[in-house]
Amino acid sequence: MTIAAAQLREYLEAKYPGVRISRKACRDTAGGSVSQHSAFDGYDSNALDIMGGSTSGTAWTRSENIALIELIVADILTHRDEWSIRLVLWKVPDHFGHAHVDFWPTILVHKWCGGPDDPTWALSNGDTITTRDPEPENGPYEGKATMTYSDWANGLFDLLNDDEIQDLFDAGYIEGDPAIVVAYWANLRDLGSEGRTPSQRKEVARFVQTSQVSAWLHAAN
Repeated sequence: MTIAAAQLREYLEAKYPGVRISRKACRDTAGGSVSQHSAFDGYDSNALDIMGGSTSGTAWTRSENIALIELIVADILTHRDEWSIRLVLWKVPDHFGHAHVDFWPTILVHKWCGGPDDPTWALSNGDTITTRDPEPENGPYEGKATMTYSDWANGLFDLLNDDEIQDLFDAGYIEGDPAIVVAYWANLRDLGSEGRTPSQRKEVARFVQTSQVSAWLHAAN
């Protein structure tokens, strides 16, 4: 497992339920240079491709995916040094449908793919090290919030009043018969974070995330 990529992936999976992340591929880049996706000796490589989101295994639309990736890239860039991020590719050639992130140290060996020899890695200052799985250049990131995304989303949902729930329906974030669905979400709110079942908490977290993405997309248009 590559430590730098793993710590970011785990953060994204906790904060953005349903996010789709591609982790590794035994290949060089399209141009023939070393690919950080081939730097793996376990579950993660030294690069992540962030593809968008899915609900119950069904991928979102392109517009929804782009909006989610925008949110995630903005989030990542606020912690670039903490996560030892070397490169973020987004809205550049070959990266309009997904975002690429890789890390320091960066592998120098073509298509290593967990081979028998310990590979060489470069640090940002030009020094090199030889090891199978280096520590992140700036050390393990310990700054993760103790509150999970689900906790945060459920707490935020608890603060909605009846008028705000109605506003969400009017804005199209809640669909269905207003006599039923508005009352459903109001009753779900009244249960409170601690009173909801695990499945209800997931439903609320998903609703808050989708509303965030939809609002971002609306603002972009």
